[in-house]
Amino acid sequence: MTYHFAQDLKAIREILGLTQAEFAAQLGVEQVTISRNELGKTNPSDKLMERVYRYAFQKKIQLN
Repeated sequence: MTYHFAQDLKAIREILGLTQAEFAAQLGVEQVTISRNELGKTNPSDKLMERVYRYAFQKKIQLN
């Protein structure tokens, strides 16, 4: 399975109507982490990916 984490991250955040700072606070990470990952400047850690996709699942957000 191919993940498009940067696009998924931004889509989840926008569906929820959250700013990067708000989303970061809910995930327990820094805002800069969200920004860098949305822009594809860094590769996400396994831990971040797990947090984001678990959060989306809990909020019943379906991606592709």
